[in-house]
Amino acid sequence: MYRILLAIAVPLALLVATPAFAQSGRSTSIGTVYTAVSGEDLEQILTVEGYTFERSVDSAGDPLFRIEIEGLKVVLIFNACEEGACQNLQLYTGFAMQEKPALSVVNGWNKTKRFGRAYIDDEADPVLESDLDLEGGVSAGAVAEFIRTFTVLSTAFAEHIGYKGG
Repeated sequence: MYRILLAIAVPLALLVATPAFAQSGRSTSIGTVYTAVSGEDLEQILTVEGYTFERSVDSAGDPLFRIEIEGLKVVLIFNACEEGACQNLQLYTGFAMQEKPALSVVNGWNKTKRFGRAYIDDEADPVLESDLDLEGGVSAGAVAEFIRTFTVLSTAFAEHIGYKGG
């Protein structure tokens, strides 16, 4: 009988608890859980993490950050925004190069790496992007780790394509 009650009680407890984690800015035992972030939220995370950045807005009026990461210029783009809170973040960096890498070099990156996709843009320059969907809920630490991971990826990608800076 105890097993039957336990089998019923645990799923019910999870159903009751789930909405609490789905709300933006909700405090939990792991910290604040975000299902959407504002420019102010990201500014705080970037400041705590020690990044140098410039905050502006895009053509739709959504927040946009230009971040200096290991000497590379990275853009943090906000998507799926409503009333100043955005559910998706994208990190983007492009590499303007005189000597363009072959498509096979960029495809080689995609074949062996995770957490960031590379492609050749309309000007034949290599690009690296990564996305974070906050809709299910993420902590500030997860957002910071997303940016730290992109830092590692972007410097490794620069080396992979032979980018010398500029």
